[in-house]
Amino acid sequence: MPPENSLKDQRHPQQDRDRNTLNRLLREEPNALNWAELARLRIRYAGFPGSRDIQKDLDKLLENGMSPKTNF
Repeated sequence: MPPENSLKDQRHPQQDRDRNTLNRLLREEPNALNWAELARLRIRYAGFPGSRDIQKDLDKLLENGMSPKTNF
């Protein structure tokens, strides 16, 4: 059986800074920089065992084409 700590979600060390970036992406119109930031965050959180709220918002941005009108 795995250790109990491995069953809990982890907090990413960059989560606070990434949340600020993600909130900006949710507000702004898509542009090249924002798409690059979205890709960077997707790579960072791919397979990460935690920060589910960030992963959920990243998925939402991808599904909606990063349009602020459809993110709220």
